[in-house]
Amino acid sequence: MNTPLPRAFWLLWGGSFVNRLGTFVVPFLALFLTGARGFTFAQAGATAALFGLGSMFAGPIGGALADRIGRRFTLTLGLALGAAFLLAILAARTPFEIGVAVFLCGLGSDLFRPALFATVADLIPHEQRARAYGLLYWSFNLGFAISMPLGGALAKSGYGKLFFADAGTNLLFAALILVGLHETRPTAPVAVAESSVEHKASGGLRQVLRDPIFLAFGFFMMLNGIVFMQSMSSLPLAMRAQGIDTEAYGRLLAINGLLIVALQPFAEDALGWMRPSVRIALAITLCALGTGLQMFCTTPLHYALAISLWTLGEITLAGIAPAVVARMSAPSLRGAYQGVYGAFWSAGALLAPLFGPEILSAHGPRVLWGGSAVMALVAALGMLLLGHRLERAQQS
Repeated sequence: MNTPLPRAFWLLWGGSFVNRLGTFVVPFLALFLTGARGFTFAQAGATAALFGLGSMFAGPIGGALADRIGRRFTLTLGLALGAAFLLAILAARTPFEIGVAVFLCGLGSDLFRPALFATVADLIPHEQRARAYGLLYWSFNLGFAISMPLGGALAKSGYGKLFFADAGTNLLFAALILVGLHETRPTAPVAVAESSVEHKASGGLRQVLRDPIFLAFGFFMMLNGIVFMQSMSSLPLAMRAQGIDTEAYGRLLAINGLLIVALQPFAEDALGWMRPSVRIALAITLCALGTGLQMFCTTPLHYALAISLWTLGEITLAGIAPAVVARMSAPSLRGAYQGVYGAFWSAGALLAPLFGPEILSAHGPRVLWGGSAVMALVAALGMLLLGHRLERAQQS
């Protein structure tokens, strides 16, 4: 039976919802760069990729700060920096200035995430963490689903409103943390006592990078991330080549958000009995099957079925993956582990647009989707092979 989650968790849930409700700049960044700053498509794509590069560095840095200085400080610092660098993008004029601002915005905007996930692990006992992370993921998607039409409406009256509204929701979340959240970082003696794995409480990122089971886990998750992010980089291009316009793509991708909003709160009750490695392998396999099905899609209905299938994999994975990372780490290293895990995902998001559209252009959709499905199946098999070693690394 599920026990009530603490008030501090719901404050983080509400703040995350507000923050995602104002996610306006990144989805509209390419339009802003081409429309308001005169960038070519190639320049806009390369500049937008700098956000992902900054995000990749943000994970380890934010995680180290969360462990060494504190969760509350890192949360507020990251959100404040994210707001400042959003406005820096708006103020910048030359391509170099804009590129630097976009990179710093990616760095600042994701600096708080390891501290957020570490705080949830501090607050919630391990039996309830997958449920808590699933609910947090639900808040992200609920806010994002609402933000898209809001962002489109704001953009019609000027891109400046997007930047100020996005920065404002960052600062509102930071204010909620300052007012309502106490520091949750465990003390070193408690941290060592809780974990059966031989961790050094002060090992920091070096200790994380010497954990072979965690690194294997992160690598397989990165492979899955490369496949999953093709839905943003390559899927709209494949649909357009088949005569399916961007409006239809938007409606089809809305299926993803609707299913997450409808099903994510119930995922843990349905799946909580499964071994973590098996559940993660199942999630990645569903992603592989949905992606592979796109080889044969020719109509919006076909794509709706494929998107629904890989979305079920996303729902299956959402709560359990960060919960596994939390169990693998000593409490004093939770930020570092979550940060490096985030860097693996950011690497996947960065690599996906670098090779996906090129393969699609040179070899066609069957090679892209078939190869992506094979990559995901390799990741699923890797999770199964980790199996008991992954579960042993989580025992506490």
